[in-house]
Parts: sequence; structure tokens; C-alpha cells
Amino acid sequence: MTGDVSASLSQRLVARYFAGLLAVSGIVSALVHPLPNLTDMTATDRSAITLTCVVGGILIWFAPWSRWPRWSLYALPVIGLGVKMWANLLGGLGPYSYSIHFVLIYIWMGIALPRGAPLAYAPLLVIAYSVPLALQGDPRQVASVAMVAPICVVIGESVAWISNRLRTVENIDGQRMKRMAWLVEASGELAHQDDRTGLAHCIARLATELPGALGAAVLVPGPRRGLELIAM
Repeated sequence: MTGDVSASLSQRLVARYFAGLLAVSGIVSALVHPLPNLTDMTATDRSAITLTCVVGGILIWFAPWSRWPRWSLYALPVIGLGVKMWANLLGGLGPYSYSIHFVLIYIWMGIALPRGAPLAYAPLLVIAYSVPLALQGDPRQVASVAMVAPICVVIGESVAWISNRLRTVENIDGQRMKRMAWLVEASGELAHQDDRTGLAHCIARLATELPGALGAAVLVPGPRRGLELIAM
């Protein structure tokens, strides 16, 4: 049921949400990286990262998501983690902002993907987080992945669980509204029937529209005090 419920969100909507996060993160990074003692990234590398995020966000925004299969969304976390690792390899190792983008990616996964997806991406998270730190040669920084990775997974799975519950309630409410509309329409049709035979036919037809109905039969008084069977 989880997969069906997650599909209640528009695929294009969640993809554009990711595109917005990617583009905005690139722009914000370009604005804050020049601050003193924040990162060691050069101006050229910073421009390359910003351009990649903005152009990538635009391409993702205008991609034909409505024509692509639902599983195509699973490529977006790979893109996000890859861009983040690339930025960190270029020197974007700000001690106060290193983990923020990973958390944002996992929040998006919780909203857009079904439960279990954040956990499935944990190995990629560990790689994207640890490799830039390992190249610095400080084992204490690499060890921080033991705290960051579980927190990201818990956040992603928690958001996915809450989103799944909300979509389930939304689907139930939608089904109730459809049934209520059907009852109103059926009541109107029954009210316009003038003879018992027409009423019986209407009842039988409406009964066949009920969920799981294979057919319907209605007994009405016949012309000679007998019973007439009307089946559909």
C-alpha cells in the first residue's frame, strides 16, 4: 500500500521541489562561501558548483516527469549526494554547514519516496559524507558519520512515515467523497422513477455499481400477485 499511497503526490511536484532545493542551495552557497574562515573553496570552484546546481535545478524543473515512470525519482537523491560530495571535495568543508545539505536531501526523500528508501540510500550517504573527510586525513571527522548517517535516516524515515499516514487519510477522504456523490446521484435517479418496474431496474443497475458487485437481482410484485425477478 505504501507505494500506491506515495504516488498520490504529483511526480512533477516532488521533482520540482528537489529542483528548487538544488538551485537555492547553490545560490546560497555562492553567497555565504566568500565569508572569512568558512571554506577553502576557490572562486572558480565556487562558481562551478553554483552553476551546476542552478542549471541542474532548471533541467530537473522542466523535465517531462509526467511521462517518466515513478521510479525515475530515485535518481534525484543520487544526484544530490553526488553534487554535495563534489562540492566538499573541492573544499566546501565548512564545519558549521557540512551536514545541512545531507539532512535536506533526506527530508526530500521522506516526502517524495516511500518508507524504506531513506534507509536504502544510507550506503551512498556514508560514501558521500566520508570520502571528502577521509581525504583530509582526520579520523575524528570521518567518525562523525556514525552520528550523522543514523540521524539522517531517522529523519527521512520519520518524514516518510508521517507523509504516508497523511496520504492514506487523504485517499480515504477522497473515497468517502466519491461515495457520497454517488449516493446523492443515486437518490436523484430513484426519485425520478414513476413505476415499480423502472424503479427495480434502477435499483439493480445502481447495485451493480457498488464496489465488488458482480450482479444484482430485484424482486418486484408481478401483475398477477406473483413476483417478478429483475436481474442485471
